[in-house]
Amino acid sequence: MGVGKAPQELELTSIYGRTLQELPPQAERGINRFYEAQCTKYLRERERLQRVGCLKKPSARWNKQELYLNSERLATAKDASRQHLLRHPQLVSGHQRLQQEELLELLAMQHFLWIDLADLDEDPAARCSEDRFTGPENSVCEQLLLDAPRELFVIVAWLLSSCFV
Repeated sequence: MGVGKAPQELELTSIYGRTLQELPPQAERGINRFYEAQCTKYLRERERLQRVGCLKKPSARWNKQELYLNSERLATAKDASRQHLLRHPQLVSGHQRLQQEELLELLAMQHFLWIDLADLDEDPAARCSEDRFTGPENSVCEQLLLDAPRELFVIVAWLLSSCFV
């Protein structure tokens, strides 16, 4: 799959049974704001690492930076976020729509999960992280297993804590 290729998402179906053809302006602003912040962060990181001669190519760090600094890969990532919001209109329109900060948090979660899922199918040299995978078909991130006991997950008002680990 890869983060530079067309995304294939796994997600729960919207219970509202409708989709949007076009995002409202505030949703597009949210997408642009989120990705502009990522671009700025990774451009500064690349410049700093190049100055001190610590950036190796290819590496997970380089690949992650390329996701935001390469215009084609950035467009693919933005499109994945846009498609996600189009399939879930209740997030960006109507009386229950998310406020801007909530939308940014949701976009971050969607995007970072999208990267992690893409990494599952990549060769280690092409991944955006140095995470290792274990379990059936190497589908479980070892870092998630290490972090889970310290985390608190809230999914559609269900509270999950370390008790499930």
